[in-house]
Amino acid sequence: MKLKVKNQLTVTRIAILGTEKLNTWKSNELDLIALRLGQLRSDLWNEFGSLKAWGVSKFEIDKQLRTSKDKYQLPAKLWDSTLYDVIDDIHLVQAACVEKVMKSLGQSFQSFQTKKGVLQLTLESREWLEHPKLCTLMRKFWDRGHTKVCNQIILRAFDTKIDDKGVVWLRFGGLTPCKTLKLPTTLPTEVKCQLRLIKRNCRWEIHYTTDIEKAEKKTQGKIIGCDRGYTKVYATS
Repeated sequence: MKLKVKNQLTVTRIAILGTEKLNTWKSNELDLIALRLGQLRSDLWNEFGSLKAWGVSKFEIDKQLRTSKDKYQLPAKLWDSTLYDVIDDIHLVQAACVEKVMKSLGQSFQSFQTKKGVLQLTLESREWLEHPKLCTLMRKFWDRGHTKVCNQIILRAFDTKIDDKGVVWLRFGGLTPCKTLKLPTTLPTEVKCQLRLIKRNCRWEIHYTTDIEKAEKKTQGKIIGCDRGYTKVYATS
């Protein structure tokens, strides 16, 4: 687990894949990878977007599906990166449902495992299925999920290297065995975090996280911007 540093904030930045127009082979390769990952993402939501993944870790689901991964014709690293990302999203939806149920019962949702009470632990496991009243509340707030997203590539296993001209190159294994995709980027420096490649307006964006220094708190000035997150609200002048 990454330790938090005092006075630092983790933010998401966006870079562009390809300092110039990508050649046809690389462009088609990325499109085909995204299409196959989109099918995997859709199948995972269709199968586990209901109660099947409730209280089941992503590692256990990985073991269940490992033998059937060949049907997507994807490298193992690309396959499991998307699988873990999708299951994390499904678990976040479940956590939001648990929070709404607890709020309706006058209880507060806790993020830390040691602070969770009996009710929250019951809702996060499958034990609530044995309690009719909890089942009624869960059905009230639970929405079954699906997706048709097919323009994203999740990268956990990759390499970045800066050349003599200051251009950072992104390298990862594609669909062709023993052939690495080497792509120029507008990344300001080499990165080690998980990357999310998203195709928008006929170009590929690189979404990555980085740490920045927290700005000093200001109590004066008119608020002109507000960002509401999952647990906090930020306002800025």
